[in-house]
Amino acid sequence: MKKKAFKWITVVLTILALTMGNFILVAKNSISYAKELFYDTNNKNIEFIAYFKSEEGKELYSKEQLLTENNTKLYLRIAVKEDGYFNGDIKLQNSNFNLKEDILSEKVNSIKNNTIVLNQINAGENVDIEVGIDTNIDYSSNIVEANKFDTTSSLVLSGTYVNAKKTYDDILATSNVDLKLISPEDIKMHFKSDILMNKVCEIEKERTEDNNEKAKNNVKDEEINAIKEKKRYVQILLESGLEENKYPIDTTTMEITVPKEAENVIVTSARNICNK
Repeated sequence: MKKKAFKWITVVLTILALTMGNFILVAKNSISYAKELFYDTNNKNIEFIAYFKSEEGKELYSKEQLLTENNTKLYLRIAVKEDGYFNGDIKLQNSNFNLKEDILSEKVNSIKNNTIVLNQINAGENVDIEVGIDTNIDYSSNIVEANKFDTTSSLVLSGTYVNAKKTYDDILATSNVDLKLISPEDIKMHFKSDILMNKVCEIEKERTEDNNEKAKNNVKDEEINAIKEKKRYVQILLESGLEENKYPIDTTTMEITVPKEAENVIVTSARNICNK
């Protein structure tokens, strides 16, 4: 039996937010710990920090989350160290997630449009606020910016601190957290192909210098027509993607598999090569 050799197509999908190699995640819940989780503000009596928690309850400023998860919590700590009190709010900026509007902490007055309005925090209080978050990836869009999957988000604390002497001080401080969104391990791909055309067409050969000279000298039409040749053209519509179109594809490369006997095979993305 005659052995056939094939040129194989390789479909390569580089998926953002996945680690290298067969869609296997190196670590499902990779975390980075902050050296100092408490930051001073522009007043020594007010401290502020934003953070996530690991499964063990440790505080961290960087966290990985599956795109399919929706139960991650953000934590915000505000402290009034000695005397006085503080009133203000916290705004989320430049983020790949939104704040849920459910109030989970008594020191929260309201949450709307990614802004948390705080109730008054008094001297000696060290308040931890818990807030649910939702990713804000727009899956209906054909193009998703790569930085949406690994974004450093800013939590901006602003308000007024009043000390024991009734002196007012405007407070402003920023704390950053990083949420990296990753695809699940069991991601599935779909592929579809349809043959749109399979016919022999008469196509003009690429003109040589001699053929161009004939055309200039008004050579008879039948001689010019001899420059044409017949070729079979197969037009295939290929569709590929990931399940539910929820995960981004950075690059797709396709190669056609053809028998060795098929000579001079050219693969092109051009359309309407043959006139019907």
